[in-house]
Amino acid sequence: MDYKKYTEANRIAWNEVNPMHQDFKKRYKSKFTLEDFSTLDENLLEVLNKITFQNKSILQLCCNDGEELISLKKMNAGTCVGIDISDEAIDSARFLNDQLGLDCTFHVYDVYEMDEIIENEKFDIVLMTVGALVWLPDLNQIIKKISKALSPEGFLVIQEQHPFSWLIDEDMKLSEEENYFRKEPLKEEGGLDYLGKTEYTGSTNYSFNYTFSDLFNAIADNGLSLYKLFEYANDISNLKEDLEKKELSYPLSYICIAKKHKS
Repeated sequence: MDYKKYTEANRIAWNEVNPMHQDFKKRYKSKFTLEDFSTLDENLLEVLNKITFQNKSILQLCCNDGEELISLKKMNAGTCVGIDISDEAIDSARFLNDQLGLDCTFHVYDVYEMDEIIENEKFDIVLMTVGALVWLPDLNQIIKKISKALSPEGFLVIQEQHPFSWLIDEDMKLSEEENYFRKEPLKEEGGLDYLGKTEYTGSTNYSFNYTFSDLFNAIADNGLSLYKLFEYANDISNLKEDLEKKELSYPLSYICIAKKHKS
């Protein structure tokens, strides 16, 4: 697969939206100086506490502007390394890290090309949060690299929008446009401002569907075992808030934990 066509287009699109996101976040950025301030979702933090992230080394892929990784560092995580393809987002991450006097490290990398990092260092936890997998054209290849990055008995933690949630429209009916088993990339020019909801015609971007079987098979094929799976009725995407408020509950997000086999 010529993944570079997709990842490079997405890099441009995310660089484009980052100034809008940073403008939106001005309303709370100063709160990072408070000891207990964090932007981590409470369900994710609960799961990370269960596997004990304190003093553990963490690699976050598609880390965006680093707020989650910085939040974990403030809570006594060990070595923290973040990777994102958007140089604009990484500049924002480094700026916040330096402002707080922390020692997180942030790199601009296409995650498919992060071999230099994972050749030289292994991590106790590899973290991917919402809005990561959907932009990656080859799931099996990225899980393979994650497996290589993990220390023996290390954990992969993925928090994502539930694949089922894409099938439900705001009127609570099954979508006639979305296909759970879609394999071809979805090409769009719409803006990516999921925070401020600014409407603009953005650069072309490509997103990808992954079913649970796609994810679990990639885990099984690359030296990892499914450890825990949690499903939630809360929206973490800022795209399905209306569904979250409905009386009937649907799965809107999930957290998957996989563990690397012993050597």
